[in-house]
Amino acid sequence: NVSNCGNNLGDTYGTPMIRRLHNGDWGIIFGNGLGSASGDAGIYVMTINPSTAAITTYYLSTGQAGKSERNAYVSPVAMAGDHITDYVYAGDVNGNVWRFDLTSSNPSNWAVTPGPLFTTPNGQPITSLVQPAFVTNPSSGDIQVMLYFGTGEEFPITNSSAPSFASGTQSFYGVWDWNMATWNAHSLTQFASLSSTQMASLTGTSASTLSVSNLVQQTVTTDSSNNRNIDTTNPICWAGTQACTGPAHPFGCYITLPGPNPQHHTTAYEH
Repeated sequence: NVSNCGNNLGDTYGTPMIRRLHNGDWGIIFGNGLGSASGDAGIYVMTINPSTAAITTYYLSTGQAGKSERNAYVSPVAMAGDHITDYVYAGDVNGNVWRFDLTSSNPSNWAVTPGPLFTTPNGQPITSLVQPAFVTNPSSGDIQVMLYFGTGEEFPITNSSAPSFASGTQSFYGVWDWNMATWNAHSLTQFASLSSTQMASLTGTSASTLSVSNLVQQTVTTDSSNNRNIDTTNPICWAGTQACTGPAHPFGCYITLPGPNPQHHTTAYEH
């Protein structure tokens, strides 16, 4: 579906996901990997015709070619619980979380939802699985689509060097995918959602991408035995909740991982 799509394929580290798709085919979904010629971030969807076993490969780009944004792991999700993939979530090494829309029965309509859903501060890399979960909001009773992921990156062993890890502070995030209006308009399975106008009113910006400023921070410390303890229980005052009396309209929470050695954080939370 794109010219020279092999230029977007790098070293693939993530686990390929075998899923049923809306065009009736089975497919193999995987991130385009690290070190591609284009530097783009995207996913590949290889469909398998159930009658002829013919394979067709589609590449879905984030539109960031040349910016060295790559993704490794993907997380498909069946929103209606019917085991047919609707969305695929993925993170890239520059700290962006992307959502790919596979709800159409026509593969030509499969594409990324414009703009990243979330961007980490200072480009914390996301090479782990962006795991979606359906969570009931205790305040409103609505079901929210939440994404949970840690940051960090491991550079693999080579013939001349040991494994190494991304430097700097790493974090663990829980972020609400608030953009469910299109899904809700075509499905009996409904999720908590905001319109673009509501989003702009709550965040004070027209941008659809969330940042750490839209999340509530929790604090984690380590003791002498290197045990990690969550010292805060800051409540989340969810955006759009009428009874909201907490901090300014958060869309989730995060913790800054403690300790001087970021490789431990990558190991504990990425895998």
